[in-house]
Amino acid sequence: MKTQSKIVMSLVILLSSVAGAEIRESGGRSRAMAVYVDFRSFGTGIDHASIEWTEHLIGEAAMNGEVEVKVVSQKGREGETQICVKLTTDNARWRFIKALAPQILADRRMNPVRTAVLLWNECGNIDKATEQDLSKY
Repeated sequence: MKTQSKIVMSLVILLSSVAGAEIRESGGRSRAMAVYVDFRSFGTGIDHASIEWTEHLIGEAAMNGEVEVKVVSQKGREGETQICVKLTTDNARWRFIKALAPQILADRRMNPVRTAVLLWNECGNIDKATEQDLSKY
């Protein structure tokens, strides 16, 4: 009986940790409102078309009153940039990533690691953010 109790308790803990891991679910709805777009360079420069599209989408979201915070950080000599935008609703976040995904996926055919999209609760700590699988959006 004690073994069954331990198994049941282990399952409860496992299921509760999975249920609380919404931030990690690419393409799904989540409570994470901060979207990081990380423009990287490995000797080839950043994806300028994607950064321009990102700025355009942020502008549209701002005009709709959906942007709570925008933080831009320059990281390197080749234009490496991190943009974090905190959106006001789950739907705004999802639409933002869905509109951004095709541009980044097209660039990944040439350079698979140049741009990443990550989610977290707040802007300011990309190390805690979870990279998203853009093909799920």
